[in-house]
Amino acid sequence: MEIHKASITQVEDDYFLTLKLPDNTLNISITQDIPKEVQKVFNELIVALKSGAFKFDLEEKEDGDIIYHVAKEYISQLNSELEEIFEEMCEHGLVDERERTNK
Repeated sequence: MEIHKASITQVEDDYFLTLKLPDNTLNISITQDIPKEVQKVFNELIVALKSGAFKFDLEEKEDGDIIYHVAKEYISQLNSELEEIFEEMCEHGLVDERERTNK
């Protein structure tokens, strides 16, 4: 399973969870409720899962603020969901056959 980096980025007063895939960088707002944007990111993550399982890693911070702790929990939940979705995709033959055998 590949591990990709995640980070917290700030644009003015807004904070984003930045997910770095090899071919793409995706952003999920932490401070705004934008369901359509989140849906687009999840659709792109599902497409990326067709090439193989992966998860995200957020750099640990001992003195992290509330934004950091929200992002950390988000990554934890996201990684669980990605694992479950990948398993379901394998069951339904929706991933690259080589990835099914490497799982």
